[in-house]
Amino acid sequence: MDALKKITGSSMFIIAAMVAMVLNGCQPKPVHRGPEPMGGEENEDRDARKKAYFELIHRAAPGTNWREVEANNALSALYLHQGHFAERSTAAFAGGAINGTWYERGNDNLAGRIDHFAFMPSTSTLYATADGGSIWKTALPTVAWTKVSDKIEFSPYAMCVTANTTGSTRVLAGTGLKVMYSDNNGTTFDSSTGISFPVAWGGNYIFRLFSVNDAAHTVYCITYGWEPSSWTAEFCLYASTDHGTSFHQVRYFPYHSDNQLSFATPVGSSTLYALGVTSGIDDTLYAVNSGVVSIAGSSSSINAADASVDMKCMVSGGTTHFYALTAGSHIYHSTSMGSSWSLKSTVSNAYIIGVSSQHPNDVEYGGVEAYRSNDSGATWTIVNTWGSYYGAMATDLHADLRNFSYFQYASGTEFGLVGTDGGAYITNDQLSTVSNISLLGLHVNQLWDHITSPVNSNIIVGGAQDQGLQSTNAGSGTGLINENQVISGDYGQLRITGGGNTLWPEYPGGNLYLYNSLSSPAYIVSWTMDGTQKSNAGWMMPTSNYFNSATQDEILIGGGNITGDSGSYIAHLVLTNSGGYTVTPTQYNYNFRTHSNSGTSGVSCIAVSTRSTSLMYAGTEDGTFFYSTDAGTSWNKTAGFTGVSGMWLYGAAILPSVDSVNTVYYGGSGYSNPAVYVSKDHGVTFTAMGTGLPPTLVNSMASYSNDSFLFAATDAGPYVYVRAASRWYSLADSTTPVVTWRSVEYLPGTKTIRFGTYGRGIWDFNFTRNHTFVPQTTPTALDVKVGPNPLKSGYPLTLFTDIQTTLHLNIYTTTGQQVYSNIVAPNSPIPLNPLTPGMYLYEIKGEQGSKNGMLVIN
Repeated sequence: MDALKKITGSSMFIIAAMVAMVLNGCQPKPVHRGPEPMGGEENEDRDARKKAYFELIHRAAPGTNWREVEANNALSALYLHQGHFAERSTAAFAGGAINGTWYERGNDNLAGRIDHFAFMPSTSTLYATADGGSIWKTALPTVAWTKVSDKIEFSPYAMCVTANTTGSTRVLAGTGLKVMYSDNNGTTFDSSTGISFPVAWGGNYIFRLFSVNDAAHTVYCITYGWEPSSWTAEFCLYASTDHGTSFHQVRYFPYHSDNQLSFATPVGSSTLYALGVTSGIDDTLYAVNSGVVSIAGSSSSINAADASVDMKCMVSGGTTHFYALTAGSHIYHSTSMGSSWSLKSTVSNAYIIGVSSQHPNDVEYGGVEAYRSNDSGATWTIVNTWGSYYGAMATDLHADLRNFSYFQYASGTEFGLVGTDGGAYITNDQLSTVSNISLLGLHVNQLWDHITSPVNSNIIVGGAQDQGLQSTNAGSGTGLINENQVISGDYGQLRITGGGNTLWPEYPGGNLYLYNSLSSPAYIVSWTMDGTQKSNAGWMMPTSNYFNSATQDEILIGGGNITGDSGSYIAHLVLTNSGGYTVTPTQYNYNFRTHSNSGTSGVSCIAVSTRSTSLMYAGTEDGTFFYSTDAGTSWNKTAGFTGVSGMWLYGAAILPSVDSVNTVYYGGSGYSNPAVYVSKDHGVTFTAMGTGLPPTLVNSMASYSNDSFLFAATDAGPYVYVRAASRWYSLADSTTPVVTWRSVEYLPGTKTIRFGTYGRGIWDFNFTRNHTFVPQTTPTALDVKVGPNPLKSGYPLTLFTDIQTTLHLNIYTTTGQQVYSNIVAPNSPIPLNPLTPGMYLYEIKGEQGSKNGMLVIN
């Protein structure tokens, strides 16, 4: 069928241009089918490994909530961008040690996961959130994406839009434990008040946001967190009647898993519905009107064993139709306000359900692939197979469905949106046809890793979340690039060997798929690291270039056992071509797992010195460090690893010095200890070098030609270590996104630091060093505690400290307006005029140094 038959003329032109781009070679079919996409019953184990990997790499001491730490890092970055403390010029960085310019490289044509949509009919503006936390918008029916915000990592499913007091659009989104709102298209954000989490717990978060069409334009926020009276995790509903400026608590719901309760509102309705399922009691449909919750219906007709649900609803002819997908397999329909449910189908491997806003019989469900029904779910037709996408990216859905949403223009015309792991799609006929609206301009590429050819800087390869291997042979310059998708799936740990001729990418589980002819990559052979105790939760095991890999085809891989047995070993892999390509492994006879400090931690990072053919290094999941001075024949463990007495470092990155044969840098999780250490005796002893670096995870490091600068890709952004100043500096500026920065490399030919991000693609930093740089003495941070914090408006504030001299206290709004400035005495109540509840920034200055932080006013 013609997938464009119901798109308007202007949309037809844009999508035709996208199709032309595809046909002109920007998106060739993959050269081999490769592994199936992540998802589905056969891949549930891999999905579990991915989640376990994320927890593992963010290793921290018990009681440390790394997600909350990173949310605070993101909030601080937001305030630096839009507030008083954004004092650095766009050209000077690192205290004046370097000058530089940022260039967004993209790519421009391969979007990552789109999770959620919102629509403002009065302006025909569509909003979308991407995995990685950025928000985007486009006017419809034409498609031209612009960024709303990437200055804070918003929760991908917690976003809505409503009209503010002036009638213009207010965007609301959740981040960490807060709801933020913007009235100026994301230029600045303020914090909503009234939402609280009374018990500190690692599972607390903002779950969903909804706006409904009642007289007050009520905004609802659903949180998930620890409820103090029942002492269990539960959902909690909040309501706002001032467009999201402030919220008040409505009630808790007795459901203790975050997939047991599903919320939805029909298009244009004033009612929010919630369906809760549990194997213990009857399943209940709740109705929320004007902030009041009532039970609409209760039923035992849903399968008693089903304890998860996704629900959607619509109104037709005065009847509200509810569709529920339970336990990923049963599809139910109710027209009795939840008093009874009719089982329509039993399906498999389903994630989500959707229903048209105008046609009650038109339903769809999605998992790896999408299915549609026009008889209320009695029978189903597949929209397209996952593999067909690669030959028809403009008109076939990408694998792994994340969202079905229906909206209506101001005229009443309906359209639907589909969020996938490969971008966003629009449908005007209930999924009979779909059109990809993310083939241009939606810059949300989720990179695990990237690499540039050492012999041809035009060749850039990225390994993305579910969007697979992506490559270009036209990557020079500073503009946005388009990339070809070589194959689907998740790929990382990229290595190039053989004089730039061979690419070694890793698919989860230690599966290597090799390519040559990198200007147009061609698959040649695969090899899998075996073992029953694969490291990194069996997600992606560490690899490294080998001594002679500049000319020879060989790498190292760690974390498994080529014999298929237990343990965590390093293997040396050699590619040969004698009548066919073959990968031959040789395993070093040292079990890092049994020799790790915990006795149970596998190899998490490996590296080889470029200055000595004898020096090899390895780190493990518990931070243990190993070194070899005889090319891996024997290994030594670093004793008394200075500064990590609790051993809460996850070993993520090893960087051998390019300047000194004895120097090696070691980085990883820095939530309960410094994130980076340095050894001047090839790993025998280490000292911390974390000054200036926030508590975060260092994912990757790269060195300038003589180690005068080290560059780090971290969860808190891009950082540079200036050796002359003995400290780290942020490289972020007003253009860089606040996302997870995953990979980094130094390109000496153009003095470019190339970073890869998880959610905003590739970014280049072109720099020149300041040879006249004289490091300034960095004032020490004041040892001052600010309390109480949160502070009730109008009540006094106290600066608790051992300092005897007076201090200068400044307080600013998050947009930089000064609301207090005075010389104050420590340890004495400081009277403050009443302040509007919300987030503020404080700045304390004294003879011994200064301190900045956030102050919450309730």
